[in-house]
Amino acid sequence: MDDSTWMRLALDEARLALAHDDVPIGAIAVRGGEVIARAHNRREADGDATAHAELLAIRAASAVLGHWRLEGVTLYCTLEPCAMCAGAMVLARLPRLVYAAPDPKAGASGSVLDLLSHPQLNHRVEVTGGVLADEAAALIREFFAGLRAQMGYEALLHDMLHIRLAKSASFTRWDSRPLSEEQKVYAAEDVLDLLDLTTALQNRLAELGRLDWAREECRRLEAVSDERIPDVLWAKLPRIGGSDPKTRAVARELIEWREQAAQEADRPPSTVLQDAVLMEVAKRRPKSVDRLEQIRGLNQATLHRRGASLIAAVYFAGGQS
Repeated sequence: MDDSTWMRLALDEARLALAHDDVPIGAIAVRGGEVIARAHNRREADGDATAHAELLAIRAASAVLGHWRLEGVTLYCTLEPCAMCAGAMVLARLPRLVYAAPDPKAGASGSVLDLLSHPQLNHRVEVTGGVLADEAAALIREFFAGLRAQMGYEALLHDMLHIRLAKSASFTRWDSRPLSEEQKVYAAEDVLDLLDLTTALQNRLAELGRLDWAREECRRLEAVSDERIPDVLWAKLPRIGGSDPKTRAVARELIEWREQAAQEADRPPSTVLQDAVLMEVAKRRPKSVDRLEQIRGLNQATLHRRGASLIAAVYFAGGQS
């Protein structure tokens, strides 16, 4: 079995912690293609600050092997280990660790500190991180919020306020302008209950004793901006790092062109020119609309309405040679 399959077993183990109101974190120890030990977080259940899933799994695996050295063992954990658990892995001479979600507050495998690869320690653990990270993180978020993870606005309204939204205009074209009267009414009704929903969510979180946690998690959103910075967008383009200088220069100019075109059309930039297509245009540097038509994935509306403008942007960036 591959890492993802083993990690799903660790996630199953993590869910067992929910029965005693512990944070859902699970761990399994695998050796020779078999699970030799499994454990989940029992800190609240046992009243023991050291009863972390990883540490319990290490103890159980040592009992099975009859030795403190976990030779040939791979430990699968649903959360990046803390300093205590990482230290135990080093002491147990664990060969390999696979974890799911990173822990930016206490992770000791690179997020806060890196004990498992510390050059001054007498053992280093091979680490693979990020396996089923989204699923593991969602499970923990669900526990702390006391709500189903990734619940949408409509589902939240129904769950918290018992309100069902009408869907009369939900499948219409929202990128067309001007909006129809039906769409305007739909959009207005969509936010009428927003303040009531906010109050209900705050009260629910307060009842669960998790309001402070939710506020702390949301503080990072205060610094988030929807400003699209061309240099940042350019740096995130696929394969941009390995491209030749001319392709990079043309791609940078096309980023500017796309942002302006999207603003003029009042449409999302990705509907004007997707990143992968933008890179293909930058690489081929077509000199005519006919050549532009040969590039797969190019939006037909962009081709017909802005093909000449796109060719001009390529030319301006130096792609004419």
